[in-house]
Amino acid sequence: MKNLVHIHVSVGMIGLRLFLLNLYWLIATLAGGIAFGIGPATVTLFEIIADDDANEKKLSNKGLFTQFLTCYKHNFKQANKQFLPLIFFGLLLLAENYVMRRVHFTNADGAIRIMLLVLMIVLITVILEALLLFGAQPESTRDLYKRALILLVGRPINSLGIFIICLGLFSLYYILPGVGIVFGMSLLGYAESIYASKTVTALSTINHTN
Repeated sequence: MKNLVHIHVSVGMIGLRLFLLNLYWLIATLAGGIAFGIGPATVTLFEIIADDDANEKKLSNKGLFTQFLTCYKHNFKQANKQFLPLIFFGLLLLAENYVMRRVHFTNADGAIRIMLLVLMIVLITVILEALLLFGAQPESTRDLYKRALILLVGRPINSLGIFIICLGLFSLYYILPGVGIVFGMSLLGYAESIYASKTVTALSTINHTN
């Protein structure tokens, strides 16, 4: 019985923390005008979750907003330098896909849409890899992309696992929008962090080769 109560308390604490982190992520994203806020807000979110997982400390939400705000300000410039090009490229792919769906150009339209989908999948995976491993590190945008691509190509099983988690959660959010509203990005970060901790040897290898 005590173990059952402990599990419920732990799940409740984690759920509350993820809810608060997702709320702070949303506030920070809007505060940056979305385009300039989503990068640093997401890097900060993943950084805090990864720190929780690495230190295995007792969770306390006291001062969490102050911690989030401090990290957000610290990451603002670097994160935007690193992720604005990816965000721009992603929007470009979405716009291109929208146009292809509305206007028929050639008989190869289907193949082009498949190519755009593949590029979007690669882009999402690279962003997730970069956030998990290198998002909070003070390195150049070029080095960030290089590391993420090395991991994507060199450890395809790990990369596939990350993408499957992302796809699964977004499918869940589509079926149950309320879950996405309440937990959204924080649940994604939490799931990815747990997965990354299971593959720490592979991740450390990539870090040391650069």
